[in-house]
Amino acid sequence: MSGGPPTPPPISATEIQDATRTIVPPLPAAAAAASTSTSAPVAAAAPPPPPREDHYTLIFPEIASLASDKKFVALTSLAERNDIISEDRSPNRLLVIAPLVLAYLIMDDLPPALRALYRLPTNLQAVPLAKQLYALLASTSERKYANVYARVQGFSELVSQPDFYNTSLGALLGLMISTFLDAFRSRTFDLLVKAYTSLPLALAQTYLGLPADEVLAVASKSGWSYDTSTQVLTPQKPTQTASASNVFSPFSTLNTFNAIADSVAKLET
Repeated sequence: MSGGPPTPPPISATEIQDATRTIVPPLPAAAAAASTSTSAPVAAAAPPPPPREDHYTLIFPEIASLASDKKFVALTSLAERNDIISEDRSPNRLLVIAPLVLAYLIMDDLPPALRALYRLPTNLQAVPLAKQLYALLASTSERKYANVYARVQGFSELVSQPDFYNTSLGALLGLMISTFLDAFRSRTFDLLVKAYTSLPLALAQTYLGLPADEVLAVASKSGWSYDTSTQVLTPQKPTQTASASNVFSPFSTLNTFNAIADSVAKLET
């Protein structure tokens, strides 16, 4: 690469976001307001009444198993079939709805994720877990990259709190949010390859939510070149579509592996 300015992308960043945005109905006012702020502290989960064995607790182990195996299509099918009581106000209903929403987010299928949250009764829409899911869905649908990464951090902090009302659910959601983060970054990375002929390192950091050294490591692994004098990355254009089995591999970092291993350990206790 020459020392001149980076080649402008074939389309603008705004057009990138427009091309990838999934159109979903407007979120509730509380969720829409939450999606505009990333600095508010994570609220502690108010403990609901003690869990009781019911339809949702009985189906949860199978949902957890499918999520651990990354069988998200099967998970959404099972969860949709078993969210059968539309007016059920029991907190245990989140054992089905929360994994269902995250599975849809992992697959980037946002409209049914929103519909699942809309099915929750008012008392459950008001709990911190549902609010975090609404906020993450809002930022994802709007492709507000920095907000998405902040939401992931807030969500992870919420479900890992010692007083989270269901530790098994918290462990499962910790596992799934790590998978979502890898999937979202991989889709964003693929988009950058298609949209840019060259890309400033600082802009790549914004899109991927990673420090410079991690961006460079992922870019190098994918065959990108980097000009240290201009701090500009040049993507390697793909010769063929990546296989589904490789979707998460560029971002399966050691930190992600440790988070997944810890969540699986909690699920098995």
